[in-house]
Amino acid sequence: MIVALIWGAGAGDAWAAATVGVGSAGSQAGAAPVQLAIIALGLAVLAVLWAADVIRPGSFRRRGGRDVGDLPWGVWLIAGGLVLASGMVAGGLLLSLPAFGGAATGSLRQQSVLNLVVMGVNLAVGGTLVYLIESQVPRSAGLRPRWSDVPIGLGAFLAAAPVILAASVVTPLVHRAVTGESPDPVGHETLRVIVDNPENPWVWGLILAAVVLAPIAEEITYRVFVQSALLRLTGSHWAAVIMTSLGFTAMHAGQVPLYAMPVLLALALAMGIAYERTGRLGVPIVMHVAFNGANIALAMLQPTR
Repeated sequence: MIVALIWGAGAGDAWAAATVGVGSAGSQAGAAPVQLAIIALGLAVLAVLWAADVIRPGSFRRRGGRDVGDLPWGVWLIAGGLVLASGMVAGGLLLSLPAFGGAATGSLRQQSVLNLVVMGVNLAVGGTLVYLIESQVPRSAGLRPRWSDVPIGLGAFLAAAPVILAASVVTPLVHRAVTGESPDPVGHETLRVIVDNPENPWVWGLILAAVVLAPIAEEITYRVFVQSALLRLTGSHWAAVIMTSLGFTAMHAGQVPLYAMPVLLALALAMGIAYERTGRLGVPIVMHVAFNGANIALAMLQPTR
C-alpha cells in the first residue's frame, strides 16, 4: 500500500486515466470526427518532427545532445535509487506512527499527508544529490534549472500534446475493440478521490503533490539520474531515452489501467527527448507539471463523477 500511495500521485498516472476520456467519447454522437482529427494532428506533428530531424535515428549524433562527462554510470544510478528509497523509508516511518496509521489507514487525510511527505523527501534528497553532482559534470549535463526553461518547457509540452492526445484516443478504442468494454474516464484511485471530494481541504495536498512535488522529484530521478546513467553506460542518447521511458512507464504498472500505459510512454518519451535536446532540467519538469495539471483539470471536468 505504501508504494501504491507513493506512486498514486505520480507523474503521469492521473493524466493517463483522465485523457482516455477523450477516447471513451466514441460512444457519443459526433465523437468519431473529433477522434480522427486528433489522430491526424498527432501524426502530422510526428511527421514534422521527423522532417526536422528531431526524432529520426542518428539525429542526436547530427544535432548534438547532453554531455554527462566522465562520472561513472553507477554513481548516477545509485543517486536515483537513493531518491526512491528515501521516499519509501519516509513513508514507512510515517505509517508506523500510532497517531498516523491504524484506523486512519486509507483516509483522505492520510493519503494527502503521506504523498506530501514522501514526495517532499524525494525532492529534498534528489535536489541535494543534484547539487553535489553538478560540480563534477560539464554544464551541458543539464543539472541546473533556469527561469528561461519555463517558456521552453511549455512550448515543448504544446508540441508533444497532440501526440499524447492521439495515444489517449487510440488506446481506449483498441481496449474497447478487444474487450468490448468502455474504459473508465477516471480510472485511477487517487484521481477518483480528488474528483469525488472537491470540497475536502485535504484534496489540495494530493493536488500539490501531484502537480508540483511529484514532477520535480520524478524528473530528477528518471531524467537526471536514470537517463544520465544509461547515457553514460550505452553512449547512445536514443537508448537512454527509450530505456528510461520504458522504466518510467513500467514503474506505474498496477497503478493505471493497461490501456493508459501507452499515454504514459508517450509522455515519458517526449520529456526524455526534450531533456536531451535542450540540456535543460527545467524543460521536462515544466512539461510534467503541465501534464499533471491538465490531467487533474480534465478529470474534474468529466460530466460523470
